[in-house]
Amino acid sequence: MLHKKLKWLILFRAVAICQAVYLCGMGASLVAQNRPAASSDQPADDRGSFVTNIMFEIEFERMSQAPFFKHMAQDGRFPTPFSDMPYLPKTVHGVLALPKDLTLLVERWAAMSDQGPFSLNPAVHFYIEQAFSPSPGYSRFKEQVEQAPGEEIDGIRHFPLDPEHSSPVAVLEDRRVVAFSSLYSLLPKGLPEATKEADQLFRQAPRSDFIMAVDMESLRKMISEGIAQAEGALPSELVDDLRALESVDGLTLFANFDDQLSLGLDLECRNATDVQRILTIAQKYIDEFKSSPEAMPQFPLPMGGADTSAELVKSLRARSTGRRVEIRGAIGKAFIKGVQNSAQEVRVLNNQRQMLIAMHNYHDAYGRLPFLDNPDQHESLSWRVSLLPLINQGDLHAEFDLSQPWDSPHNRALLDKMPELFGTDGMTNMCWVKSDVNVLNDITNGTANTICFIAGSKRVPWTQNNDLTHVEAMAMFMALEPGEQLLVTMYDGSVRRIPAETDLDTFEKMLIPRD
Repeated sequence: MLHKKLKWLILFRAVAICQAVYLCGMGASLVAQNRPAASSDQPADDRGSFVTNIMFEIEFERMSQAPFFKHMAQDGRFPTPFSDMPYLPKTVHGVLALPKDLTLLVERWAAMSDQGPFSLNPAVHFYIEQAFSPSPGYSRFKEQVEQAPGEEIDGIRHFPLDPEHSSPVAVLEDRRVVAFSSLYSLLPKGLPEATKEADQLFRQAPRSDFIMAVDMESLRKMISEGIAQAEGALPSELVDDLRALESVDGLTLFANFDDQLSLGLDLECRNATDVQRILTIAQKYIDEFKSSPEAMPQFPLPMGGADTSAELVKSLRARSTGRRVEIRGAIGKAFIKGVQNSAQEVRVLNNQRQMLIAMHNYHDAYGRLPFLDNPDQHESLSWRVSLLPLINQGDLHAEFDLSQPWDSPHNRALLDKMPELFGTDGMTNMCWVKSDVNVLNDITNGTANTICFIAGSKRVPWTQNNDLTHVEAMAMFMALEPGEQLLVTMYDGSVRRIPAETDLDTFEKMLIPRD
């Protein structure tokens, strides 16, 4: 369990922000700061075969406070990437080292299937430093690690992250944790030196919650090899566009999180001719995506989808400044709306299921369904009042005067006590589709084929006996726009989404209990 927690703590967080940082997981090691360098069991060819050409920094703590993520977490259904992290780092920064040629990358990557991602011969090397704010969670983490069996190496106590591959780990006393692969040993002064170009790009980048700077010149050989291998497999026009990357000296990715997610991509080119070529290609794809949004890849965030991609495409802009091509985009309102709508849909689905369970329990207890005339309560009171004892609301049920109508002074005073299961503000849009069935055996059309409840229907006081007629249900369905769906619950308890494109006769049959 401890090993799993450590892997998750050190590696997964960077993965959640940028897929490139996922590569950092190979051969991970955690060691203490300000100690002598630990001995490294590196392959003899690695230092000459790899180039430290990528720098990155992630402001996790600042990001976790952004309204963008708080919007995502407000319903509890879609937590932020940080909400379940007991040891959230304040910042993470580090370097990546990629091989000089594509062959070594492919060979090492293929070997991972046999050696596992914690191989001492990784496809990509890394060195990462994480800084933590004081917190009880981090203190518990440190205590857990230091209780594990460790090994003394060059005066540093190491703890196994992955016993199978003997990767060492240790916790820093000043709330800083370092992770590195076999290319590096512990560096008391901090990060290994990246290439001059990567360092310069990183320092020139605007202050952001996430920054990644890539020395593309050092990758030119690998890029050319990859493009050459792609010839014949990809359209020639696309291959020609990819060749433009050979003229890019540097690449910077950055993102900021506030009310929206702002994205930036800067491409440093060799000369004005290359700038114009890159700008033309970038604008071509932006225009294509804007004219055909369905061609835009789905944006890789939780609850992204078509609306998010469309918003991103609409916001995309490209321009040139000196030797740089700048591409900007943003995601905000559509993304947040999609998250909120999905959270609302989940609540609706859960509420409908709970009502069906209560309905079935009522049927088992009384030998009939709760919807038709109930001799034990006034005819104007809703079946929802009858279900109160079956949803742990027996005390509320006891407050009703069942002999009086729903809008009597006594019963009207109970509107504000409506359980969340039914809705808010004393009103509900969870309505039963009226019929003459009184027991489940009356449903000869099949309980799995017959609609019991429809969500999002007319709003009525939750205590009032006022449900959907056949005509009203048909009107709801016919009012759907193309692509919209109707959330319904069948008598067997299953919840279904009925698309607007469903045949009208097919939908109407689902409203009729008797075939």
